Amino acid sequence: MYCTKCGAANPDDAQLCRSCSWILTSTLTEATGVVTKTSGLAIAALVLAVLSPFACFVTALPAIILGIISLVQIEKSGGKLTGKGMAITGIVVPVVLLPLVIMVMLLMPALAHTKNQAKAVLCQAQLKQWGAVVSMYVSDYDGHFFEDQNWVEPLLPYFMEEGLLLCPMATKSQGEGGQIPFAAWVDGDLRGSYGLNYWVINAPQGQTIGTGKPEYHWGHANVKDAGNIPLFSDCSSPGVWPLHSDKPPEYDGQPKGEGNNGNEMRDCCINRHAKKINMLFLDCSVTNVGLKRLWMLKWHRDYPVDEPLPDWPEWMKDF
Repeated sequence: MYCTKCGAANPDDAQLCRSCSWILTSTLTEATGVVTKTSGLAIAALVLAVLSPFACFVTALPAIILGIISLVQIEKSGGKLTGKGMAITGIVVPVVLLPLVIMVMLLMPALAHTKNQAKAVLCQAQLKQWGAVVSMYVSDYDGHFFEDQNWVEPLLPYFMEEGLLLCPMATKSQGEGGQIPFAAWVDGDLRGSYGLNYWVINAPQGQTIGTGKPEYHWGHANVKDAGNIPLFSDCSSPGVWPLHSDKPPEYDGQPKGEGNNGNEMRDCCINRHAKKINMLFLDCSVTNVGLKRLWMLKWHRDYPVDEPLPDWPEWMKDF
């Protein structure tokens, strides 16, 4: 076989010229008189293989079958058919890519879970910062908390970053596409996803604030069993007045009702962190709390922590 570029003689089965490395394809015709053409099946196999990742690998099996058939035909053609490389590519691409795609699909839930765990850890770190903020405030006011439900304004001088108001899992309001339990509340120009236990408010003597009874209020940070008294937590509203008689939400994200027994607990009984919420306690400790445990915490001074628990709705039974 002679090279059409440099004219050097090469073995009949050579693919590259040993003198100039030119690809020896057309010389087969000149040397043998045999007319060659590219296998249509090999071309089809290559096209289907390339398309397979974009067609959810529906074309993968046809590509492999056509690739195998074209390889057999090329081998039996006696040099009349070319396209062996395309046929092999048509077989190899789906065989290599399909297992990789399957592995990625299997890993995606694990990756998403890891991402959510990282956000939960960041959420706890932010609640620890809230603990520092509140500690600075109460130290300036002889251990007393603020006197009304507007807790953001009195704490503003102690924190500079408004992003601290937002749990990393709940940064968008419902108006921005967020869905409870992953939606932020909106209060005027403020947006947040943590809520205050309103029972810590330092209610003025004899004055009723919101739905709270004055004798139920903690009012002061230096109290007994502070590690079981909620201060801040993941919440779908700026704050709550929980009572032991509150009924759990019938579905995840059901809003609280109205009135003195408005099922306030529902706003923090949300499945935000894998069947739990993150919570900052009065002693500035932070931990995740199972939703059923919410009814066992000392929300206010007269809260009966040992009373029987409510009947759980279906969505909470395995929590």
